[in-house]
Amino acid sequence: SMENNGRAQRIYEDHDATQQLQGFYSQVAKPLLVDVDLQYPQDAVLALTQNHHKQYYEGSEIVVAGRIADNKQSSFKADVQAHGEGQEFSITCLVDEEEMKKLLRERGHMLENHVERLWAYLTIQELLAKRMKVDREERANLSSQALQMSLDYGFVTPLTSMSIRGMADQDGLKPTIDKPSEGIGCREMLGPRRTFVLSALQPSPTHSSSNTQRLPDRVTGVDTDPHFIIHVPQKEDTLCFNINEEPGVILSLVQDPNTGFSVNGQLIGNKARSPGQHDGTYFGRLGIANPATDFQLEVTPQNITLNPGFGGPVFSWRDQAVLRQDGVVVTINKKRNLVVSVDDGGTFEVVLHRVWKGSSVHQDFLGFYVLDSHRMSARTHGLLGQFFHPIGFEVSDIHPGSDPTKPDATMVVRNRRLTVTRGLQKDYSKDPWHGAEVSCWFIHNNGAGLIDGAYTDYIVPDIF
Repeated sequence: SMENNGRAQRIYEDHDATQQLQGFYSQVAKPLLVDVDLQYPQDAVLALTQNHHKQYYEGSEIVVAGRIADNKQSSFKADVQAHGEGQEFSITCLVDEEEMKKLLRERGHMLENHVERLWAYLTIQELLAKRMKVDREERANLSSQALQMSLDYGFVTPLTSMSIRGMADQDGLKPTIDKPSEGIGCREMLGPRRTFVLSALQPSPTHSSSNTQRLPDRVTGVDTDPHFIIHVPQKEDTLCFNINEEPGVILSLVQDPNTGFSVNGQLIGNKARSPGQHDGTYFGRLGIANPATDFQLEVTPQNITLNPGFGGPVFSWRDQAVLRQDGVVVTINKKRNLVVSVDDGGTFEVVLHRVWKGSSVHQDFLGFYVLDSHRMSARTHGLLGQFFHPIGFEVSDIHPGSDPTKPDATMVVRNRRLTVTRGLQKDYSKDPWHGAEVSCWFIHNNGAGLIDGAYTDYIVPDIF
């Protein structure tokens, strides 16, 4: 519609569509004026916004803004010419600056520079619209102009981002609006920054409500040391294994080669480590990426960063917010968890684990759970992703093990015969503080025989 001087209007699905369409048609079917021109004396104004409009409809408005060339000029005139139904329309308006300021004060405008901000807003909108009609080089130039003006006047546009930090609480957190930090070049700023905060206060998706989906009773995930928990619904049973690696190692958890969607996790260790011994390791950093929409999310126990490679907004775990970017929705539930939902992909949960602040040994870490994966492709892989597809196994010869409370058994899986042990793990997907015990068959030696290849095949160089 923009390229053909047309008019578009969003039809909202939660309202009567027929009524909206009828109202839109009645408005545009018969324009009151066409070819509307607003002309100003030559050299009287600068940086004028669009002053020629194809149509003027009943109930609509035409706004033209610009800068007065001579600051000493106290008044100026505007000639308006247009075509009406069967007749010409012409009028001359004389504008007095002092009278205009008085009128704005009487109408209670909060901003003294209201007209200047209106001019900036219209100019930004026109620059963004013009980008759609030019080549790549000119588009970058227009984007740079629109971006700089957006930052100068504090407007949220498709080239900038806004983060709303939840209402003030006992931690002293107050609502703030972030803009990109100084010194970031325009080229970086023009990256994938289509970020919108939908709400500062939303119900948690892990809580039952009419608008949220109930979590599955059992999920696949990885948590604590790190213990991988694989729910096998076909068998109504659960498998589990550990990965023993050094802090700093990054592991591939989910990788869908069809879409490029990936989840990687970096291990951290205890603050104090015993030489020559394997101490516990945990996930202290997660990277979730969806290249199809230029989406990246970096999660640590301290911060949640959207599009970190492009100077995206940073949230803390004290925030409550819902973010949307091109088919990806991120819900941050204050001090508890976050849920990432990808259109035509999966739904995943990151759980925050806090340890005692005075601990000289342990540090905060993360858990990762797969809530829904049925839309992921059949080629999905990774330490968790390979189990999104059905896996068959048989357990036999259950007998007492070295620990009387944990029986051993023989498992046949992927044409391999393994010795496994029945044990308990914790699932924190529903209760991040206490968790729920899950009975599972434990596969020894870093999941050898259960996972494809060796666990070292899943070590990757970067978090994205």
